[in-house]
Amino acid sequence: MRRSLFIPAFGLIFWLAFVRIGRAQDTGTWQTRAPMPLSRQELATGIINGRLYVLGGYDASRASTATVQVYNPTTNTWTFAHPLPHPVNHNAAAVAGGQLYSFGAGGGETFVYNPNNNSWVARASSHYVHSGTAAVGVINNRIYVAGGANTPSLRELEVYDPVLNTWTIKTPMSVPRHHTAGGVIGGKFYVVGGRVTDSNTNALEVYDPQTNTWSSRAPMPTARSGIAAAVVNNELWVFGGELPGIHAEVEVYNPVSNTWRSEPNMPLPRHGIWASVIANQIYIPGGGSHVDLAPTNTNQVFTVGGTPAEAGRAAVSDFNGDTHPDYVLRNAGTRQTALWYLNNNVLVGGVLGPTLPVGWGLEGAADFNGDIHPDYGLFNLSSRQTAIWYLSGPTFIGSAFGPTPPSGWALVAIADFNGNGKPDYVLFNANTRQTAIWYLNNNIYVSGAFGPTLAAGWSLVGTADFNRDGHRDYALFDSITHQTALWYLSGPTRIGSAYGPNVPLGWALVATADFNSDGNPDYLLYNPASRQTAIWYLNNNVYVIGAFGPTLPAGWSLVGQ
Repeated sequence: MRRSLFIPAFGLIFWLAFVRIGRAQDTGTWQTRAPMPLSRQELATGIINGRLYVLGGYDASRASTATVQVYNPTTNTWTFAHPLPHPVNHNAAAVAGGQLYSFGAGGGETFVYNPNNNSWVARASSHYVHSGTAAVGVINNRIYVAGGANTPSLRELEVYDPVLNTWTIKTPMSVPRHHTAGGVIGGKFYVVGGRVTDSNTNALEVYDPQTNTWSSRAPMPTARSGIAAAVVNNELWVFGGELPGIHAEVEVYNPVSNTWRSEPNMPLPRHGIWASVIANQIYIPGGGSHVDLAPTNTNQVFTVGGTPAEAGRAAVSDFNGDTHPDYVLRNAGTRQTALWYLNNNVLVGGVLGPTLPVGWGLEGAADFNGDIHPDYGLFNLSSRQTAIWYLSGPTFIGSAFGPTPPSGWALVAIADFNGNGKPDYVLFNANTRQTAIWYLNNNIYVSGAFGPTLAAGWSLVGTADFNRDGHRDYALFDSITHQTALWYLSGPTRIGSAYGPNVPLGWALVATADFNSDGNPDYLLYNPASRQTAIWYLNNNVYVIGAFGPTLPAGWSLVGQ
């Protein structure tokens, strides 16, 4: 890759003004959804096909269960899937390659769920029985399992390869623990909290599969066990727990700064819980409401907000030169991209695109090098480095680093704001909610200007000329209220605004483009639970009519990575 460190003197004062602004603080909100049919604690969960599967756990009589309860976020309803082959408690689960696996109980048996015929199939058993709630993470569709009550030293790490159907023992952790939790950030496996007997730990350590080594990180502020953990926006979120008493804390680890912060407490403190993520929403069903046995059927969801990716954004552009916007699909497991060629809302063809490296996210597509082919604009949240991948249709033909935003700022959109035919960067600071525009010449920073500051709760999800004055405007989305809004701009300056149509529950506004070629930008909507897409045709901010677009296959999404 070509690296450019050139920052013109014209933009130096603007750049220095950025540097004084610190790291963003993510805020979030709690919601209570329809309760589970059956109360459970010491359970495990996973997401497949946009639905939350709750596996096993203790019931109120302290009996282990085999029940599988299934929550549909779109309809806010529960159903049941085929029970597990054996009753379990303090079990574990993971989703790899779009399939749901259950393990960590009994004699170390592993099972995979087949949603097509609603059945469980036995797979290879693990070398150790990682019971007592081990930490779990998935890297490149391999399942990493650390710790657990029935391993020899409580430190053991194993990796399951679903393709080979084999378990491999790796270097053990430094800290023994069970009733722990973990998550994957940037291709590394983080394990936090847990206990030995009744002694909690606040230790955080991280495993690097490239070197097969562990290293310590800043300890969690509150030592606790029986916790849940999830990764959103490349941060590790840790919820609840027990001993002494029941914990309500929500503490968040940022690997870039190696620091922790606190977020709003759980409305109902619980332990014996598990967390699963859809988009920016963390689902934590059930759990015990006091020490020892007290299973609940609560279904609480934490929505992460105040961050660049809070509502999710899709990349759309005309990749095959037929004047119609096309979808870029992403596969979180393999990091593969794909292009779906559309004619308005109709899928007419598709092809695989390049695979993104670990740690990099796709923030937009535009023609940076002027060869009439849209290119990928990438951003690394950890290093804040940007990069451009030059494409010819779906084919990668070259790359170059772009300018690096200062600390606290992230790349959130790509569009031509000064009318020179060259794409520019839109940056966002989640701490101040300020936006900024960096004018580029290909991958070279030319100059910059501050843009308008977003109101709390709103995300920038698209840019287009909605009022047809020749200037790009902001399309905003509030993921809590589902309200949309347009901010009319002249260059970086806000000159007016109007509310757009409200998006239905379960759907999100993820991009804007002119799909029906009438000269008016339209909304692209996405339902992460069903993977359905839809296009809302607009006249400025007014809804005219809508049509469903193609539904994405399992494992693929319009937003993420």
